[in-house]
Amino acid sequence: MDWLQAVGALKREPVRPVYALVGPEPFLVRRFLHLLAERMGESGAPPFVERHRFDEEGCAGAIAACQTPSLFSEASIIVLEQVHALTSARGNGKVDLTPLEAYLDHPVPDRVLVLTVEADKLDERKRASKLLKKHRIVDCHPPKDADAQRLLRELANELGLSIEDSALKELWRRCRMLTMCRQELDKLAAYAAGDRIDAAVVEELVAEPVEDNVFHWVEGVLQGKAQTSVRIMNEMRMRGTDALSLLALIAHRLRLIGFVRIFQQQGIPETTMAARLRAHPFAVKQAARMAAMVSITQVEQLLLIVADAEHDIKSGRADADLALEWVVMACLASSSRPAWAR
Repeated sequence: MDWLQAVGALKREPVRPVYALVGPEPFLVRRFLHLLAERMGESGAPPFVERHRFDEEGCAGAIAACQTPSLFSEASIIVLEQVHALTSARGNGKVDLTPLEAYLDHPVPDRVLVLTVEADKLDERKRASKLLKKHRIVDCHPPKDADAQRLLRELANELGLSIEDSALKELWRRCRMLTMCRQELDKLAAYAAGDRIDAAVVEELVAEPVEDNVFHWVEGVLQGKAQTSVRIMNEMRMRGTDALSLLALIAHRLRLIGFVRIFQQQGIPETTMAARLRAHPFAVKQAARMAAMVSITQVEQLLLIVADAEHDIKSGRADADLALEWVVMACLASSSRPAWAR
């Protein structure tokens, strides 16, 4: 179930004995647990929350806690964190989930077991995953843009921040994860010191995503700006992006520009391009702006340069940093050649 739908159901329906929070967004996991505790505390004392880690003790400790009367509170939430055995990740085949499977068949009514799984999805071949379908599985993936900005507005109000909608929109565009947005809001609040936060403040303090920097790099190459391209490449390396990942990102962006260029020639609107390419509309908008500067032949030449550099790094024929510098220079040289020479 979608996270927002699950929160709505939590407010309307009786609390269920088992929840599985599946997805890579720790912010959504923490917030759901907070809302669950609030919901359970409406009729009396706040619930006692007990945490167990699957990677340290398996599921036995959490199951025992669910089956043992609590000395602290009548209502208890037992959280079993990082249940990686419910995914298809390597090394999970020998994990014994029999106690969890037995509990999911017959959960204790006055306890709430919450499983957290930081993965894209459950392995539905496993019996425990199938049994979870009888309960409530909550999707904790990054939400859609409109839902994310709504959650950020709620969070900003809770923090007492005065922030413009345009600033929240830019913050989400740069972070794409609510967990990161939460951290950046603390930084923005400290900087603003009570003043209103606008989009310009976000642009100044929150780093651009690597994907946007790759677009700026490509733009610098196409415009023959060697200094700009080298600076952006060095910034991405300093932020910890390895050479092969950078080359993969550059190739992905170049392919996007190439496809957009073809679609432009066919008169296809950008919204349709985004749907066909399964790309974010903002990325398509950036690609469309740069597609006007380049021919399909030139995109193909740039992709060949990137592919050659990747091969040289993987085969040990070139140092990663030197290969990246060569990519910049070779791409600049290719872009500066007249059309008849390409």
